[in-house]
Amino acid sequence: MDNKINECRCVSGNWTTEMMEKAIGSMQMAVDAGSSERSCRMLRRQWLAAR
Repeated sequence: MDNKINECRCVSGNWTTEMMEKAIGSMQMAVDAGSSERSCRMLRRQWLAAR
């Protein structure tokens, strides 16, 4: 196989940011569904600190 990079033109260059913002926005649903509230808060805190 060739070593080359393919760029997908269907997503913006900020897709990771968009996905994290979507995940953070959906955290309350995850907590309500039984996920760990502490894990959600830690993820959000680390994401905001990295920005």
